[in-house]
Amino acid sequence: MIELLHTPPSFIRRHWGSWGVLVLTVWALLLGLTTLINLLLTTQAMPDEAISQNQLNGLMLLNGFFSVGFLLSSVSLTQRKNWGRLLFIGFITIWSGANVIALFFMPTITFSNLIVNSLRFIIGGGLSIWYLNLPHIKLIFRNDPHLESKSSDLTTKSEDLDSVSKNL
Repeated sequence: MIELLHTPPSFIRRHWGSWGVLVLTVWALLLGLTTLINLLLTTQAMPDEAISQNQLNGLMLLNGFFSVGFLLSSVSLTQRKNWGRLLFIGFITIWSGANVIALFFMPTITFSNLIVNSLRFIIGGGLSIWYLNLPHIKLIFRNDPHLESKSSDLTTKSEDLDSVSKNL
């Protein structure tokens, strides 16, 4: 019974495993490109009474950091590299946390917008982290032949469980 909870049905493993990684890859690419655009826009901004040169430099540094990280993780996710999976998990955690913290410093945000936007960042980051840490998704990112044989064993066990559940 416990194995049934940890082993998803074969349909999900075959079809959703690669689609989910593809969705996260596209999302990482879009996040990388948007932070790169923010970086380019920030370099054209001039300091004024609302923002100092040091704050602009900090924003440029953060946008550069996130754009390189997300673009690098999107490339490595397409190649199914485990370090890319970990890189994306790290960057999405930091990015979501930084955005939630930044919401508290926005002077014109209402309480309801604060809650909605905080939940958006927390749920988006949390779902990504949860998905990339599923056991069958972790196996996609392992390039070890021993682990690939375990993946095929999981498929066989899951198909057996699917056939048993159909008979019940």
